[in-house]
Amino acid sequence: MNPLNRHHPGQRARGSSTLEIVTLIVIFGLLAAVAFPIFERMREIHRNNRFEQEIRRVIEALTVYATENDGYPDSPGPGVAPEGMEGYLSGFDWSAPTPFGGEWEWVNNRFGVRAAIAVLDPDVSEDHLERFDTAYDNGDLETGQYRFISEIRYAYVLEGGEPRNRADGESANR
Repeated sequence: MNPLNRHHPGQRARGSSTLEIVTLIVIFGLLAAVAFPIFERMREIHRNNRFEQEIRRVIEALTVYATENDGYPDSPGPGVAPEGMEGYLSGFDWSAPTPFGGEWEWVNNRFGVRAAIAVLDPDVSEDHLERFDTAYDNGDLETGQYRFISEIRYAYVLEGGEPRNRADGESANR
C-alpha cells in the first residue's frame, strides 16, 4: 500500500458530489442576488453625491461671476463653458459628461428660467432622478430648485420663473 494514499485498499478517492456542487452554486447565486442591489444602490449614491458636488461648485462660481459682473454670462449651448467663466471654474470640464450622463448646459433666460445649470439628456432613469430630488430637494421633478425645465433638461434653477410642464414649448426653446 502506498503510504501517501490514506484510503483503504479497494476504496476510491472521494470527490465532490453533484448535490454538493449544486448547493454551492445556489449559495453563491443567493449571495450575488443580495449583493448586486447593494452595489447598485452604492453606485447611485456615489453618482448623486458627485452630481451635487459638481453643481455646488458651478453655483458658487456663477454666483461670484454674477456679483463681480452685474449679471450672469450668456448661454453658449450644451457642453460649452459660458464665456468669461474660465477663471471662476478652473479645472471644470463643461464638455465632459455629467455624473447623470448627458451634457452640462448653462441656461440663461431660456425655458422659463432666469438662470439654471442643466443636464441635457440625462441617461439615468426618471426613478433615479426622483430619488435624487427627494434626497436633495422637494421630491417633485416639476417644482423646486431641481426640476425639469424642458422635456430633456433636468436642472438646478438658481433664479427661475414659474415651474412649467416639461412638454410646454419644447420645440420653440430647444
